[in-house]
This record gives sequence, C-alpha cells and structure tokens, in this order.
Amino acid sequence: MTNNNPDITIAFCVNDAYVPYITVVMKSVMLNNSCEIITFFIVTDYMSKKNMLLLDEVVQNNSLVNYEIVYVKDVCVNHLKKGGFPVHIWYRILLPQLLPKNLHRVLYLDADTLVTGNIKELFNIDMRNKAIAACLDPQDYIAFPFNRLGYESKLRYVCSGVLLINLDYWRKNYVSDEIIRYAYENEAKLLLPDQDAINYVCRERKVILPLRYGIMDWFFWSGIHDDYNTNIILQECIDRPAIIHFAGNKPWQKEFKERLYHKEWTAYNNTLKTPVIIEYATKGIKLLEMLIWNLLHIRQRKDDPKIAVNVLRQMGRI
Repeated sequence: MTNNNPDITIAFCVNDAYVPYITVVMKSVMLNNSCEIITFFIVTDYMSKKNMLLLDEVVQNNSLVNYEIVYVKDVCVNHLKKGGFPVHIWYRILLPQLLPKNLHRVLYLDADTLVTGNIKELFNIDMRNKAIAACLDPQDYIAFPFNRLGYESKLRYVCSGVLLINLDYWRKNYVSDEIIRYAYENEAKLLLPDQDAINYVCRERKVILPLRYGIMDWFFWSGIHDDYNTNIILQECIDRPAIIHFAGNKPWQKEFKERLYHKEWTAYNNTLKTPVIIEYATKGIKLLEMLIWNLLHIRQRKDDPKIAVNVLRQMGRI
C-alpha cells in the first residue's frame, strides 16, 4: 500500500539484479529524511522473492516508510534504442502512466546514487509549466550533445540519473508519447538514448537544480571545474551534499584508486542487515594483468585528469 500523503516519493526503474543496490539508496534516504513520510516505487518487469525480502528488511519497523513494486507490462518502449543498456532505462518515461494519478511529482533515481541530505524541499520547488528538474550533466560544457541533437547550448543538457518529474504536466501534455516518438524517429542521433531524448523534448521545459542534488566526481576534474568556474558551487557540494551520483564508477565494485564518495556509500551499505557484497570490477586473469600493469605504470601515468586540489584537500582526500 502507498502512503496517503507521502512527503517524499521516489521511483527506481531496475531489473531484478539491481535491487540490492537500490536498498542502499533507500536506506540513505531514510536515514537523512527520518521525519518524512516516504514512499518508494520500484518499477520492474520481474522481482524475485529473495529481493522482495531485501526490500522488506530495509523498511521494516518504520511506520513512515513504504514501498510498492510496479510491474511493467507495456512493451511500447521495447523497440527504442538502448545503446547497450537494458530496456529498464526507458521505464522512467512511463512513470506518469504507471504511478497513482493523485501523485503530482516523483523523484527518479538511478541505482548508483546515494542520498546524503534532506530532499523534501525538492518537492516544493516551483515547476509550473516545467516537465523536469535535474542537474547539469558534465557534457553540458561541450558542444557535442547540442550539435548532435540540434538545439542551442543555452537551453542546457542535464543528467537523467536524478530526475524530478512533474507528473501532472507530463500527463496533461503527453510528454511520454512525445519522447517515445522523438526517440524512434531520431535513433541515429542518440548516444545516451533516454537521456538524449528527454533533454531534447524537455529542452525548454526544465528547471536546473543546484549541483548538490546530483554530485558526480567528474565535476571535480580540472577541465570541468575551470570551465564552470564553480568554486562556490563545489564548496556547497562539500558542505551540504544532498544526492551523489556514481555515474561511470559503481561504488559496489573495488577499483585500484579511490573514487570520491565511495567510502560514504560503503558506510551506508554497512547499515543494512544484508549489505551488498563488494567485488573487484575486474576478475580472474584480467585482474592479475591489471595488478601487474598498475605496478609497472601507475607512477608514470600523466593522462589522469587533475582534480581541483583545494576542494579535495578540504574533503580530507589529500
């Protein structure tokens, strides 16, 4: 059952294999929004009994938190370009039809996110005549996505991994149908299929969220840091991080160099009754080859992106 009047509504669109990872996200939401009424929607095409038990473990004994599994039967997105991703990436655009009609907005989160602050204020921002609210994607600072999709850079390019959706607006204006039609007719232009299509269709109908709601370590690389001139914004990300997005560096996989906020993800993971098992990103003979390569070359590498040193120093990373 869904809470009657949830303060925070969050949706995940995942296959069964990713359910353990969203339990970490759910736990982080609960710990940092402990006084709020929270409803999680897990949109999927299948859910194993084992993973249902994991979800039960997360929300048990908490009267303010509930979850609901929403099964997708509609195959209208199966024919769309996936770019190597599972079809579940497209489920987010079906949320206006899949979720309760009395629900006005929902925060979609990728499974590789972490909520480290109170996010209730997101559900109170002004979204009149706006379809989505999201943070800028690192690609926003280059011309490539705008040249490829064919719209002006001043309209910006956002990341769809943290996406606040104005459900009422989508339903009234048939935004889902518009995105599906665009994706089908412009398949050759799409690189990150769902994100590209959402950006184009919503190019004039979006709110840009503060970066603290979609922090990615790419924004601390020197090139992006310099181009955005975001010293103050990056400082806010350190002082008041709200949502971390581990795009391109899964925190449940061990790597050979420390990635930003992986320690924080591990700490939340360890609060679970059944934590996610963290494994090496590379295994077997490939792991041995990588170890040897790192021993031989790691000190000589000059192509690693430089990080905003002053910011990392304040984070205690160096």
